[in-house]
Amino acid sequence: MVENKYIFFVNDNLPENGWFQNCIHCNNITSKIFLIENNDMTRYYIYLCNTCKKREIYKSQQIKNLVNEYKKTE
Repeated sequence: MVENKYIFFVNDNLPENGWFQNCIHCNNITSKIFLIENNDMTRYYIYLCNTCKKREIYKSQQIKNLVNEYKKTE
Protein backbone atom coordinates (compact mmCIF):
# COMPACT_ATOMS: atom_id res chain seq x y z
CA MET A 1 0.00 0.00 0.00
CA VAL A 2 1.34 3.40 -0.99
CA GLU A 3 1.45 6.10 1.71
CA ASN A 4 0.90 9.77 0.84
CA LYS A 5 2.96 12.35 2.76
CA TYR A 6 2.49 16.10 2.53
CA ILE A 7 5.36 18.51 3.13
CA PHE A 8 4.42 22.02 4.28
CA PHE A 9 5.30 24.70 6.81
CA VAL A 10 3.01 24.96 9.82
CA ASN A 11 1.17 28.27 9.93
CA ASP A 12 -0.52 29.53 13.11
CA ASN A 13 -3.43 30.88 11.04
CA LEU A 14 -4.19 27.63 9.22
CA PRO A 15 -5.20 24.24 10.68
CA GLU A 16 -2.45 21.64 10.35
CA ASN A 17 -4.80 19.12 8.74
CA GLY A 18 -6.67 21.70 6.67
CA TRP A 19 -7.29 21.87 2.96
CA PHE A 20 -5.33 25.12 2.57
CA GLN A 21 -1.63 25.50 3.40
CA ASN A 22 1.19 27.88 2.56
CA CYS A 23 3.04 27.46 -0.71
CA ILE A 24 6.37 25.80 0.11
CA HIS A 25 8.22 28.55 -1.78
CA CYS A 26 6.40 31.89 -1.57
CA ASN A 27 4.09 31.30 1.45
CA ASN A 28 0.91 32.27 -0.45
CA ILE A 29 -2.08 30.28 0.72
CA THR A 30 -2.97 27.51 -1.72
CA SER A 31 -4.89 24.26 -1.96
CA LYS A 32 -2.76 23.00 -4.86
CA ILE A 33 -0.49 20.04 -4.26
CA PHE A 34 2.31 18.79 -6.45
CA LEU A 35 3.82 15.31 -6.51
CA ILE A 36 7.51 15.88 -5.90
CA GLU A 37 8.73 12.32 -5.44
CA ASN A 38 7.27 8.86 -5.88
CA ASN A 39 8.72 5.51 -4.88
CA ASP A 40 7.28 2.05 -4.26
CA MET A 41 6.05 2.80 -0.74
CA THR A 42 5.59 6.57 -0.45
CA ARG A 43 4.42 9.55 -2.49
CA TYR A 44 5.70 12.94 -1.34
CA TYR A 45 3.62 16.01 -2.10
CA ILE A 46 4.32 19.69 -1.56
CA TYR A 47 1.87 22.59 -1.47
CA LEU A 48 2.77 24.76 -4.44
CA CYS A 49 0.78 27.71 -5.78
CA ASN A 50 0.11 28.01 -9.52
CA THR A 51 2.63 30.85 -9.94
CA CYS A 52 5.49 28.84 -8.42
CA LYS A 53 4.47 25.76 -10.38
CA LYS A 54 4.59 27.72 -13.65
CA ARG A 55 8.04 29.02 -12.69
CA GLU A 56 9.06 25.36 -12.10
CA ILE A 57 10.22 26.05 -8.56
CA TYR A 58 9.82 22.34 -7.81
CA LYS A 59 12.99 21.70 -9.83
CA SER A 60 15.10 23.97 -7.62
CA GLN A 61 17.77 22.66 -5.30
CA GLN A 62 16.08 24.45 -2.39
CA ILE A 63 12.95 22.33 -2.76
CA LYS A 64 14.96 19.14 -3.20
CA ASN A 65 16.83 19.96 0.01
CA LEU A 66 13.55 20.53 1.88
CA VAL A 67 12.25 17.15 0.77
CA ASN A 68 15.47 15.42 1.79
CA GLU A 69 15.43 17.12 5.21
CA TYR A 70 11.82 16.05 5.71
CA LYS A 71 12.67 12.45 4.85
CA LYS A 72 15.52 12.46 7.41
CA THR A 73 13.11 13.45 10.19
CA GLU A 74 10.56 10.71 9.50
